[in-house]
Amino acid sequence: MRLATGVAGGTSVSTVLLLLLYSFSGYSRSVLILYAMLLFLGIAASRLSFRLFALLLARRNVKGIPVLIYGAGDGGGVVVRECRRNPQIKYRPVGFLDDDPHKQGRLVQGLSVLGGADGLADILQRQKVQGLIISSPSILANGRAEVIRAWCAEQNVWIKALRLEFVEKE
Repeated sequence: MRLATGVAGGTSVSTVLLLLLYSFSGYSRSVLILYAMLLFLGIAASRLSFRLFALLLARRNVKGIPVLIYGAGDGGGVVVRECRRNPQIKYRPVGFLDDDPHKQGRLVQGLSVLGGADGLADILQRQKVQGLIISSPSILANGRAEVIRAWCAEQNVWIKALRLEFVEKE
């Protein structure tokens, strides 16, 4: 939205200046529209290329312990970003689990939401992961904690939970 606003504002200022200085003599009005569209596409493609390049570099990093992240919300995004950016964390997220049917099949942080707790056993077998990271304490509050623990124990998959806390510094 900011990109479109900036391009529209810049093109408008250019148009007004051309109108005031040259009264559009010798300038085609359709060129200004084409200029605005090409400028928007060029800037958007430039910004998108940086994101795609970073995503490709992150995917090429195949080192690390393959893990699934339970919870494709904000907490899950934090886990993925931290795993990708922090070299001390040796986990490599391969996908998400989420019980929200609207999220299933979508991409979050470039990773697929593979399903929910109902299909956990199948997903664990297919993905060949070594661990499951739970991105929010509220996920286990729905009464599925024991079922999830049993499936993970059966597949020899460890479980860890993300914990964010503020600590007093002296």
